[in-house]
Amino acid sequence: MPSSSDSPATSARWSRVVAALVRLASFGLGGAAIGNATYLAIKTNMNSGVILEAGVGLVMVSFGASRRLGRIRWLRTTALAAGGAILAASVGLAAYGLHDTAGDRDDALIVLGAGVHGRSVTAVLAARLDVAVEYHRRNPAALIVVAGGQGPQEDISEAEAMSAYLVRRGVPADRIVKEDKSTSTAENFAFAKALLDERLPTGYRIAFVTSEFHVFRAEQVARSTGLKADHLHSHTLWYVQPASYLREIVAVAKQLVFG
Repeated sequence: MPSSSDSPATSARWSRVVAALVRLASFGLGGAAIGNATYLAIKTNMNSGVILEAGVGLVMVSFGASRRLGRIRWLRTTALAAGGAILAASVGLAAYGLHDTAGDRDDALIVLGAGVHGRSVTAVLAARLDVAVEYHRRNPAALIVVAGGQGPQEDISEAEAMSAYLVRRGVPADRIVKEDKSTSTAENFAFAKALLDERLPTGYRIAFVTSEFHVFRAEQVARSTGLKADHLHSHTLWYVQPASYLREIVAVAKQLVFG
């Protein structure tokens, strides 16, 4: 029979195995995050989500490459807890955003901007616009407000690029309202509301479309600007999800703390 003295040795061996596996996983996932962030920065636009993904990846690679850090139990526990919290928050945002509340009787649909690379809409924005095209086919009388100004790495405003995208897909130009001054979600809604107030009678019904990860916060922002809006979601491509969800989690936390 093995002596009782073997138990501590066995426990120590298992602890080293677990530490090595955690370090290996951390190094691999961190490297993938850095590579993905680099791809997004080149092919789409640099934003806070891309920076966050790269930063998280760098921390994970550093942790995985350091045998000393990998053996610190509390540090491993903290890292796993942080990863679990991020995963739980992401699942919560996705679950909320995937539940659409809009019907097909709205007077207007607001499409929230999501970045233009040069003169082309990004993949995230194209997905939102595709939902708007489908909505237009079901409710052709509704106005479609494309909301977004011009930012870094953008040769034209988001609204201009969005309008061109919709027209190419068969949406009549006279059904499109361009809001091309906003630089944030709050301004998207506030400026879009001002344009709709000029064009529609009192009591009009609206909905908005945005990515599933953004629905929760967008709905809160809409209410703060005096808009009661239903929503539709678009799906986010898998390789855009890490940066998008990290950015949104930080934004939601900031909104909850500071209002």
